[in-house]
This record gives sequence, structure tokens and C-alpha cells, in this order.
Amino acid sequence: MAFIMVVASWPQEKSVQVGKVFLKMPKLPDYLKRVHVFLTSGPKSYALYEAPNDKTYEALIEVSKRYVVYQEVEGFESRVEPLMEVKDALAMIGLA
Repeated sequence: MAFIMVVASWPQEKSVQVGKVFLKMPKLPDYLKRVHVFLTSGPKSYALYEAPNDKTYEALIEVSKRYVVYQEVEGFESRVEPLMEVKDALAMIGLA
């Protein structure tokens, strides 16, 4: 499985607007699953998505498109980060 993390932040006073945009998000494609969304004070969010390895590119595009709608919220920032499991990272450096 491929994992994608989106880290986002916004000004505190924009939280209601961010929440309204979140509730209007379109449905994800069947191959893409939102595992969880975590929030911190700040405010900041961490959204974790999962997709089959053979759909990684498509998943990156879909996740990125979801966050474009937040452009209407002044001060909203996000970054999409593909993740790997520790076992895969260790294999890359010859330790697994």
C-alpha cells in the first residue's frame, strides 16, 4: 500500500471557513481511502490517505486536487507528502 500525508495549517480565525470547506469535499475514488485526519491546536491538520501501490500517481493527483478548494481560505497552507514504511526505507540503504 502507498500512504500519503497532507499537512495543513491556517489562521485560527479561519477555522469555521476551513470546516465548511471540509464538509463540502467531494467523495474519494474507490481506490483511495482516507485513513484518518488528526487536528492540533495551532491549528494544524494531518490527513493520512492510503491507496494501492499501482494507483500511487493517481492518488497523489486526487489528494492534491482535494486541497485546491482551500485556496478560498486566506492563509491556508498545505503540503502533500508521500510516505514509506520503515522496512522499505531500511531496504533502500541495505539494512533489510
